[in-house]
Amino acid sequence: MNHNRTFAEWISNMRTWSIRHWLEDSYWIIEGQERRNERKREWNLRTKYGITSALYNSILGNQLGLCAICCRANQELSVDHNHLTGEVRGLLCIRCNRDVGIFEMRSEELKTYLELA
Repeated sequence: MNHNRTFAEWISNMRTWSIRHWLEDSYWIIEGQERRNERKREWNLRTKYGITSALYNSILGNQLGLCAICCRANQELSVDHNHLTGEVRGLLCIRCNRDVGIFEMRSEELKTYLELA
C-alpha cells in the first residue's frame, strides 16, 4: 500500500515537473520565434526598401497609423515604393498597395482606354 502511494506521488510529481518544463520551454520557443520574426522584419525592411524599423515607425507615426491613401487603420501597413528609383513614398494598406501596383503596371493601357472612352 505504501509503495503504491509513493508511486502515485512520483507520477504526480513527474506530471507537475513535465508540465512546468513544457510551459517554460514553450515560453522560450515563442519568445525565440518573436525575436526571429522581428529580425526577419528588420532585414526585409533594410534589404527591400532601404529603411530601418525606426524609420518605418516614424513614417507610421506621421501617418497616424493610417493608410496614406484610404486613411483606414490596419494592423500592419505595407511599404509603398517606386520600383524604378526605390524611393519610399509612404505606408499603404494591402488593398491600396495592390491597386497602386496594378495601376503602375498597366498605366499605358488605362490611358489608352480613357482616351478611347
